[in-house]
Amino acid sequence: MEASRVSVLTWGRACARLRQRAGSAFLVTTVDLCRDRFVLTYLRQEPLLAFGLQEAQVAALATGVLAASVLLLRVTRQVQAMARSPIQ
Repeated sequence: MEASRVSVLTWGRACARLRQRAGSAFLVTTVDLCRDRFVLTYLRQEPLLAFGLQEAQVAALATGVLAASVLLLRVTRQVQAMARSPIQ
């Protein structure tokens, strides 16, 4: 239950910063779900795949890094566009 509250707060802050661009909510939700999946699989006892991580953790990390990278790229481009536009 606590993780869902954190996800809602993270989603709300990120969407406010990104001005509701198409796909932003999906990217933020993907990052949150990857974080939750990583933590949940940490608590389970399954065989390790690589670097002491389980298969689900490796998949969650890869997906989370990809989604966070795209989200960061969007934010960077938005900030640069705002810096270039004249102040009215």
